[in-house]
Amino acid sequence: ASERLLFDFETDEGWKVVEGKLPYAFTRSRRGAFSQTGRGFLGTCEVPSGYDDSMTGVLESPPFEIDRRFISVRVGGGNHFKKCYVALVAAGSKDEIFRLTGRNSETFHSETLDVAAWKGKRAVLRVVDGERGAWGHINLDHVVLTNRPAPAEPQSGPPAEAGWSV
Repeated sequence: ASERLLFDFETDEGWKVVEGKLPYAFTRSRRGAFSQTGRGFLGTCEVPSGYDDSMTGVLESPPFEIDRRFISVRVGGGNHFKKCYVALVAAGSKDEIFRLTGRNSETFHSETLDVAAWKGKRAVLRVVDGERGAWGHINLDHVVLTNRPAPAEPQSGPPAEAGWSV
């Protein structure tokens, strides 16, 4: 198969809060026009009564093998490149391969990253929310490894220190 679904957030799928407190990160929120795939997604500000941008924390996926040329994700939320982002990280390290942010919009947009150089290696996704102000949250949905490139979208911030090849 040319695609492998890694995470669709219909359940927590083994993700862990590794820092801070994000009790409602796995959500089925309908407070906005998120345009998520399915019913669930990961959102760092969601609470039963609406949202709370003052919550901060870090979530990490279970490790997975990069076995396709691209990783495609849907991301939304704030555009705070240094404080609020989704990072693809080499498993067992803090070395970021890529970093993505939202566009100060709840509506998810797709990002497809070329990870061919890391094929055969293990990685995790790390969702970092260190921003308490406006748009101080990040949303993530539908993470897929694929061999099919997607149409290019503008990158959402300056290059991560570990490299950016979009």
